[in-house]
Amino acid sequence: LVAATITHIWRRRARRRLDTPPLSFSRSASFRVGPRGSLPPQPSLASLSEWLVHSEWLPNVSFHFKRAAMLQTASLAQLLVVTDFDATLTAGTSAQCHDLVGDSPLLTQSFREEFAPLLDWESNEAIDGIPWWDSAHSIMVKHGQPPRHLLPRLVRESKMVWRPGAQQLLNRLAKLKVPVLIVSAGLADIIEEFLRQHSAWTENITVCSNRLNYAADSVPQSVCPDPPITSFTKS
Repeated sequence: LVAATITHIWRRRARRRLDTPPLSFSRSASFRVGPRGSLPPQPSLASLSEWLVHSEWLPNVSFHFKRAAMLQTASLAQLLVVTDFDATLTAGTSAQCHDLVGDSPLLTQSFREEFAPLLDWESNEAIDGIPWWDSAHSIMVKHGQPPRHLLPRLVRESKMVWRPGAQQLLNRLAKLKVPVLIVSAGLADIIEEFLRQHSAWTENITVCSNRLNYAADSVPQSVCPDPPITSFTKS
């Protein structure tokens, strides 16, 4: 998981531990990388680190050594955190953005009845794939759901919860002024409201997700972007 991996990296950096490399070389020798990325004999630690970080995948070099070499040359100013939201920053059992909207008793009965087949993951074979997002968003616009004024209550009364440690990670990144990009196939309005209610909507965070376009109205007129961001296309 992104959050767990980043937390582990920070702990590693704090301890300032460097794994012993599985190769023998001199720390004082210097060299230039040879043609086609070849390694000359007796490389320096700095040169070897640079070569490992920028080289293609090398099956004979351990992951731990490549990671340690990368962290040795990395700086806080170079760090950018990219993460998913549903079931990543939130728990695996948490309500997800579209589920939260489609199943909320705060919204109209006619909307929930039409949206319900999209939440039937066990028996409805038609809900998989990119068209699922098109159908979900068209139903939301058709019924004008959710109204803008209901968003805070919609999130507050939902079962959306943090993954353990995720909120603390975002708080730490905010204090360090590390940019965070949340790329999600969910709904930006729900994500931002959730972050706001937990005092985690800070200047360093940017949310890239499907957004309800309310314009000057209180009900959504459209959803952007078009085509939507989905779990199949967001990479």
